Amino acid sequence: MATPLSASRIVAALKAEGVKVVEVDGWRTRNRNHKGAWGPVNGVMIHHTVTSGTKASVDLCRDGHATLPGPLCLGVIAKDGTVHLVGNGRTNHAGSGDDDVLKAVIAVRTSRSGPRRPAVGGVVSVDPASGREHPKPTSKSDSYAVVSPGAKGVDTVIDDPDPAYDDCADKDHTGALAAMQGKNIGDLLNARAVSWGWFQGGFLPSTAWDGPSGDYAKCGATTHTNVGGAAVEDYSPHHNPFAYY
Repeated sequence: MATPLSASRIVAALKAEGVKVVEVDGWRTRNRNHKGAWGPVNGVMIHHTVTSGTKASVDLCRDGHATLPGPLCLGVIAKDGTVHLVGNGRTNHAGSGDDDVLKAVIAVRTSRSGPRRPAVGGVVSVDPASGREHPKPTSKSDSYAVVSPGAKGVDTVIDDPDPAYDDCADKDHTGALAAMQGKNIGDLLNARAVSWGWFQGGFLPSTAWDGPSGDYAKCGATTHTNVGGAAVEDYSPHHNPFAYY
């Protein structure tokens, strides 16, 4: 547990790591602190938005919507790595979260079975333009995996291709997969001897790997019913940033 950083210390910490920061007007005093205490901090949640474009994401996270007032987060990480600070303090979140995961974070332990490749993890790439199609990094890479690849097939991953190093990726690895190169935020945390972990729903395969090369574990059989009443798979490979490295 830690005492929340002040607004000035948040900015200073981000800039000290070379992060480009945009301070959205009013962010330093925008919060939901009137609903309850802010802190102590047990961890950091990184969550993707269902929006298109940086402005739409920033606007949504700053203002919220009719049924969920903003701010919805402290900062928005754009696809170019820029952090747009929108709030400072208690915020709302679309969903209640997982109590088991929160308890695991507080106890500094893994939740359930944990990720299959915890040693290489990463949440945000140091170089966002380091993606490549895997296993064929060519100048004609599938544009869904890598946008406008250069001669070595390397560029930015924009869409949601499944990760190359995940058993459950895209129908037994028959579709366009993506891999990332270079360092990620996990490497930077390790270098500073900071304890960290990645938590996500559905890591436990519904069918374990049976052993032969070219065969894969299965994840699709484990589902839950969402708020719309539809059955959805618990585990989404492209939500796992570890598996791109």
